[in-house]
Formats: sequence, structure tokens, C-alpha cells
Amino acid sequence: MKKNLMIILLVCTSPVFAHTATDDMVDAARLWISSLSAEEQKAALFDWDSDLRTGWDYLPSSMVKPHGRRFGLSIEHMKPHQAILAYNLLNTAMSQRGYLTASTVMALEQVLHELEGNSERRNPRRYFISIFGRPSKTTDWSWRFEGHHLSINITLVKGHLHSITPSFFASNPAEVIKGPFKGLRALAEEEDLARRLIKSLNDDQMKKALFRDKAPRDILSAQERRVNKGVYNPPVGVPLSEMNDAQRNLVEQLVETYTGKYRSDLIEAVTGKKQLPNPEATWFAWAGGLEKGEGHYYRLQTPHWLLEYANTQNKAHHVHAVWRDFDGDFGADLMGKHFQGEHK
Repeated sequence: MKKNLMIILLVCTSPVFAHTATDDMVDAARLWISSLSAEEQKAALFDWDSDLRTGWDYLPSSMVKPHGRRFGLSIEHMKPHQAILAYNLLNTAMSQRGYLTASTVMALEQVLHELEGNSERRNPRRYFISIFGRPSKTTDWSWRFEGHHLSINITLVKGHLHSITPSFFASNPAEVIKGPFKGLRALAEEEDLARRLIKSLNDDQMKKALFRDKAPRDILSAQERRVNKGVYNPPVGVPLSEMNDAQRNLVEQLVETYTGKYRSDLIEAVTGKKQLPNPEATWFAWAGGLEKGEGHYYRLQTPHWLLEYANTQNKAHHVHAVWRDFDGDFGADLMGKHFQGEHK
């Protein structure tokens, strides 16, 4: 067993040369699956056309509707070597910073566990992997790594990446105020850059950007399988075309805090034909207070993309941040074209 574990550790930590992210995903997924028993595979593996494939959620597992639980195999129920391989699969999609952020979000569950009197529903090992279809460099398949405040959804068609959304990260507390993690802010840039941007606006820009005095309680897209575009269109906010160079630079930095959590080849694949930000059609909108500690909400949107953020709960001490594709979450738009082509 020790020898096998050493081999696994070497696989997980060896440098990767000339491999694409999608190649790495297939290899990591297959390796993880091979470590599972038949019963564990039954819990983790689903058909490609399963209704569960688009049923994502960022609530604690016991609050997930309608079943009151998540599907997939949890880290909590994996053997140590299986957990190593599970994290290895997550790492194939993430940049270094993104993997650190995801790990920090999971670690905050222990902080909540202690803050809430050792609450049973807070568990940093209660994160699940689900695989839909069979990992291959030529077929359709997808995978999800998900638990409270974290949802990573990767979709591949014919072995090629088609979607990395919905992409959800959250932080509760927004800033740890005591204990060994004191001062930790898992999503600091998502808040600070946006506040710098809103405060940089002149009076005319501010009139366009502020669309509500009070921030909504949460992101408006919630855990919907598909974004309701009617909520966001026609767009509100100040357009990128009316910003100065410094403001546009802040927009680009803000976008990068969301997209930069993923490997660069993944970002290039999904934004190559759908620009983010779009220089001709990007809007920034804000609701709520402008000062730290005041409930606030913002969004950046283009005709294709939505970056949405809310920090109102727990007295503005609880952040939700999501990246969505209006038409292409879970690869919906490109998958439709793919299936139409196959039918013809």
C-alpha cells in the first residue's frame, strides 16, 4: 500500500510538459475512477444525459433541493489516496491562484464549524465529485467539483472544452476576525477592485451605474440551471465605452479575478469568440452602499457573459460571486450546434 501511495503522490506532483488541460483532465479523471470500488463508481458516475448534470447548487448539502443532499462521491467518504486523486482532478482545471482560492473556500468550512458551535453541516471534507459520461479525448463528458460555496463545472464535447460555467466561489465570513485565520479574505480582490471602480466614476457615470439604493440579498441568478436573461436585459449600468483608461483597466483586472482562477488555455478556449470584457458592449452596474461593511451588489455583463457579486448577508460579511454564460452554461449553446450537426 505504501508503494502504491508513493506512485500516486508522484503522479500528482510530477511536472506536466506539453499537455493541454483537457488531456490532463481525462488522465486525472480516469486515474481517480480506477481507484474506486464498483459501489463508489456507482455513486460518482452518471450518464451523460442525466438530469443531474445541470443541477448545480452552492448551498450546504443538507439544504440542496429537492433531494436534501448532493449527488456524487464526497471527499468525506474517500480513502486518503482517492482524495489525493480527486484534488488532482480539480487542479487540472485551475490556475495556481484558482486552486489556492478553492482550497481556501473549503478551509473556511472549518471556521464556520467553530463559529456555529461545531455545526454538523459544516465540514471541509464535504465536497463532491460527479462525472457525467466517460472521460475520453474524443467523446462528450463533463465533471463537477462542488460543495458549500464552491461549484466548478467543466463540459467537454468530442474531447474539446466547451464550458467552464457556472463558476461559483463564495466566502463566509468575508474576512475572518479571530483565530488562526484572522485577517483572511478569500475573495478580497472581487470586492476591492469593484469598490475602487465604483468610487472612480464621475457624477454622470455614477447616475448610470447605481441602479438600486439597496442591494439585493443575493446574486439574482441564484442556482438556476439557466440564467433568465430577462432579468438583465436591457442592460443597466455605465458602459465600458464611456470609461477612461484607468477605469477600463480596473474592469479588466476585475474580470481577471473571475477568469484567472482557471488555466489560461481554458480561458482562451471559452472567451476566444465571446470577448470578456467586450470593448463595445460591457456594462458595470452597482447597488447598495459604497463603503466597506455596507451591503452591496454589482455585476459586469456583456451580450454573452455575466459576472455577478453580492455581499449583504451577515451584515455584509458574506460574499457570493459567480461567472455565468447567458446561453452557454454547461455548454448549452455549443452543444445544441453539435447535436444539430450530428442529426444532419
